[in-house]
Amino acid sequence: MPLVRVIFHLDTEQKCIDFLTRYSEVACAAFLPPMLKHGFCFEAHGQNTLARFDRHTGQLIGFAIRDFGGIRIHREQFESTTPFKLDVLPGSCIVTDDIMEVYMKLFHCFIQNHMNRLVRALDLHYSRKGWTVVRKAVEKYITATSPAANAWLKETVPLKAFLKMKLADKYRDYSYCETPNVLALAEKDEEK
Repeated sequence: MPLVRVIFHLDTEQKCIDFLTRYSEVACAAFLPPMLKHGFCFEAHGQNTLARFDRHTGQLIGFAIRDFGGIRIHREQFESTTPFKLDVLPGSCIVTDDIMEVYMKLFHCFIQNHMNRLVRALDLHYSRKGWTVVRKAVEKYITATSPAANAWLKETVPLKAFLKMKLADKYRDYSYCETPNVLALAEKDEEK
């Protein structure tokens, strides 16, 4: 049994759904507003994200982030919505003029890596129940009219093609292939 289920005594499907609901809501509240409002995203995959739990109640209360080398910032949006001016070297890999790069960076790290691993560990992937939970949390921030909807709510999304990148000796430049969007699994399940 996955460690998350053992530690938090998630011995029924409903307990897993309840845990994922809380986790998804807190995670989306932490990571989506900076992306949408300021054009700023963390590399919010499991290696860089530490979940913080209340030691008395066991409830998730937030996250700590490490490794700021993987952040992505849309300069124009960031500087127009914060009092800060970016002071980075020319050609810095964290700054972009394309907001879609920010949207896709967070989608890749947060949805395709972080939440995908959790949904699978909770055994909520194949039933699609996990993706229904995650999508509901996402849609509190990214609606069909949101600028990020074209990146986050489509039927297919670009997935980093790591082997292709390795063979081309790419590190900071990415290669992608289109893949089914796991968030669309919830939508298909609800239509039945």
